[in-house]
Amino acid sequence: MIVPEAVFEECKYLKKGIILEKLSFLKEKDFKDRQIKTDQLIPDKTFMNYVNHNFVNRTIFNKLDAPIQKAQKEAYIKSGDYSLLLCAYESVKDLKDSIFNDEAYILTEESTTENDNKFFYKIPKCCRVFGAKYIDLANYLEIVTEGKLELILKNS
Repeated sequence: MIVPEAVFEECKYLKKGIILEKLSFLKEKDFKDRQIKTDQLIPDKTFMNYVNHNFVNRTIFNKLDAPIQKAQKEAYIKSGDYSLLLCAYESVKDLKDSIFNDEAYILTEESTTENDNKFFYKIPKCCRVFGAKYIDLANYLEIVTEGKLELILKNS
């Protein structure tokens, strides 16, 4: 499991830190030492073209003034979504010295449905742009419980 630093930081604040509370191993020193640091993720020109042209919801984004567009893009580049997508991009493109392998998936709670008027598209839509693998949480849980998720939930 790879958790970029930006994702870890977002986990601290999401639902009052419940992710870090329930998955306490994420806070352990060994795990934190293996975190992907944001400054290790250096996008190439192709990836930035995806960000600028394919990941952005132009219908909404183009209605913003230029300074606000710039601020929104800078915030996105610091986000967990961006770091996850860049990790996936590196695995898909098999970039030199990639720290990821071709079996990497992004685990997301996001669906493939509409974007809720956000400036940048959801992870599944972005992954499809360059062929990255992703899996939603419900499907992941079904796989790891070998199809017994409903039974486990009923008995808990």
